[in-house]
Parts: sequence; structure tokens; C-alpha cells
Amino acid sequence: MLRLLTLIPTQFLYFLAVILTSLISTRLVLPEVPSWMVFISLFLQVLVSILSAHKCISHLLVERDSFEEVQKTFRLASKSHQVVSSLIPSNVMTKLRDRENSEDFLGAPISRCTVMFCSLEPKELFRSRSSSETFELLDQLFEKFDDAVEDFGMHKYQHVGDWYIITCPRAASPFDEEEQSRLYPDCYYESMVMLAIRLMQIASKHVIDGQQVGLKVGLHSGPAAGAVIGMIRTFYCVYGDTTNTAARMCKYASSNQILCTETFADSIK
Repeated sequence: MLRLLTLIPTQFLYFLAVILTSLISTRLVLPEVPSWMVFISLFLQVLVSILSAHKCISHLLVERDSFEEVQKTFRLASKSHQVVSSLIPSNVMTKLRDRENSEDFLGAPISRCTVMFCSLEPKELFRSRSSSETFELLDQLFEKFDDAVEDFGMHKYQHVGDWYIITCPRAASPFDEEEQSRLYPDCYYESMVMLAIRLMQIASKHVIDGQQVGLKVGLHSGPAAGAVIGMIRTFYCVYGDTTNTAARMCKYASSNQILCTETFADSIK
């Protein structure tokens, strides 16, 4: 019944109620107003109020549903943005989004950056385990590594297998000209060394089949370049001799040893 009444324009019922009320109050029709006319007038006024309230509530319910849908969409978009931001630095993502031609090469020199390569040891310990067991262990370790990198304000570049690669924050902002032109902060060198020690401590707390997990670390600092590679599954790459040298330092390091280049050692003094 209420739905049928909602089909009648509320303005019409309100107008009718006002007319009847006016006629009753001014006695333009009859000297003595019949009681049924008074009743109808009051009924119409009450009905108009109910219909108005019903429409307001219906409108509010629709708006609430729309608001909840917008909130849900916003949460999903926020999660997607977080996932993408974990893969590509925000400075690079902004440049990637704003470039006019998607086919243009997107890259920039990095005046100076520090790169750290880490490799878990012993290799035989991981090779002897199943893939699922290895992935589970790496996940546990690298989650703690991620927290440590964030605590020291450095940038996790990527991990490949049991290799974990870190750069200083400058490598994450290749298109920030102001940042690249500044004097390189000396604190980055010390932070990288302290971070390497922290990562070794984290790794040493894991014992597998009676063997303690070790970590080899290689460090180097110098110029590099950052670029977005590929059109599908786009990847931000930090490349150059600095990256390659840090990888070689890690390769030649012993377990639980930090091996750095002379350039890096001179910079930290």
C-alpha cells in the first residue's frame, strides 16, 4: 500500500491538504465544516508527512549503499596501489603514469648510490630441501629483512632466489632532480653497514637441520642508472658497474662476512 501511495506525487497530496485546511479555516465552502472534511484534511497531512519521511529514508538508504560501494572500491584501489608501490618506487610510478608516450624509454642517471647484495649460506642447505620448504624459509627470513630495511630507511630493490638486494633511498628516486643534485649523505654508508650487521643477526637466529643460516654481504657505492624495463610486467631496474661490483663483492665474501670495495671503505671513514 505504501509503495502504491509513493507513486502519487507528494506535492499533489500536500497541495490538496493545504487547500482543504484553508477551506476549513476560512469557511469558504460551508458555514459549518463537516467532520469528514476535517478528518480528510488531517489524514492527508499525516499521509504527506509519512510519504516524505519514507522518501527521505529510501534516499538515505540508497546513498548509504552508494557510499559503501565507493568505500569498497577505494579500499581495493588502495590495496592495488600498495602492491604496485612495493614493486615500483613512487617516484618512478609517477613518472611512468605522467609520460605522454608509453613507448618512450624511461630512465635517468643516479649520481651516486650504495648497493648491497646479500646471499644466504650454506647453499647445500637450501638445495637439499623441497621447493615448498625453501620458499617457506625464504618468506620467513625476507619478511624480517624487509622490516629491518624499513627501520634503517633504506630501499629494498628486489630478491631473486636466496639473493636479497638493497639500495640507498636515492636509487628509488631517479627522476627527482633536486634529490640527485644534493650532496650524497654520509650517513647512508654507516646505515648500510649497520643494516648488514642486523641482517646477519636475523639470519643467524634460524637453524635448519642443526646448521645455522649464514649471510654473505657485498657493498659498493658509485654512479648508476635507473630505468623502467619492458611493457608487460614492467620492472624498475637499477643497473651499471656499481650494481655489478656489489654483486661480485658478495660472491667472493665468506659466510657472515661483509666485503666492500675500497671506494666504499674510503667513503665511510
